[in-house]
Amino acid sequence: MVLVIKTTMNPTTLATGDTNLFFPLLLLLLLSLITFKLFSTKRSSLPPGPFSWPIVGNLFQIGKNPHINLAKLAQTHGPLMSLRFGSRLVIVGSSREVAAEILKTHDRLLSGRCIPDPLKVKDSKLHNLGIGFFDECDNNWKNVKSMYKGVLFSAKAMDSQVSLREKKVMEMVRYLATKEGQVVNLKEIVFTTAFNILSNILLSVDLTDFEESEGEEEGLKVWLRKYVEVAGTPQLADLYPVFAGWDLQGMCKRMMKLFDKICDSWINIVKQKRERGIQILGQGDFTDALIEKGFSDDQINAIFMVSLYLSPVYPYKCMHLLV
Repeated sequence: MVLVIKTTMNPTTLATGDTNLFFPLLLLLLLSLITFKLFSTKRSSLPPGPFSWPIVGNLFQIGKNPHINLAKLAQTHGPLMSLRFGSRLVIVGSSREVAAEILKTHDRLLSGRCIPDPLKVKDSKLHNLGIGFFDECDNNWKNVKSMYKGVLFSAKAMDSQVSLREKKVMEMVRYLATKEGQVVNLKEIVFTTAFNILSNILLSVDLTDFEESEGEEEGLKVWLRKYVEVAGTPQLADLYPVFAGWDLQGMCKRMMKLFDKICDSWINIVKQKRERGIQILGQGDFTDALIEKGFSDDQINAIFMVSLYLSPVYPYKCMHLLV
């Protein structure tokens, strides 16, 4: 006698079984990734450091006072340690000896720069143009660096700028004398003086003045403040490079609008210099030297923006936030 048993499969039961199987597989995958991360970290030649959690890394250990917390971590893990900000690996040196080792002995090897994500977007008008926005130390970077070194920071160039610096400081003193007995915003006045020293080195003109009001909603100072503020906004791609180039927060779009407004302050001056030409070869300001070497307007704009970052604009922004 043959007994035949027929079982009818319920689609709902089948779906539930697949779901129940999915979660153990997902858990197994996560455990495998964590285990691989732990063992790969041990096998690597990275400096010692605290345990980094999946996804967030060491962000919670850094907190709101990174300089204090990094100093505390260095007491435990040594002057050279490795951390993770999200999924990004960060090597931290916290002693004079380690700093000398990084900046002198291994400068070429460790000269990679962390560029804010909005500046690395392909159509950002800054990508691989200014010396501070290059991903690598290629020939273009070397050419721009040589211009800075030869035209701005050589001993001869620094000596030639002495009279200009003295002139601008005296203009500041005379302006303060006209405000005797009045309350003045010394922060704004010092910034204007330093900024005009830089603009005269670059373009031979003053780009701002003492009477420009801090409360104005438009103007070069306002645009610079907003630009630095946007550039300093934390980016998701800074922690998770997989999002790089997507501009999910819209920061690149905002920065490029401000970039265009700032460049409008000097673009006509650059055009006039191109049309006029260089009367005496080898003489003139930094813009004349860039034009003489065949730099494009986009390159000049990017180089000027880097120069503003190296000027008192950035510390001025920090002061603006603290005061």
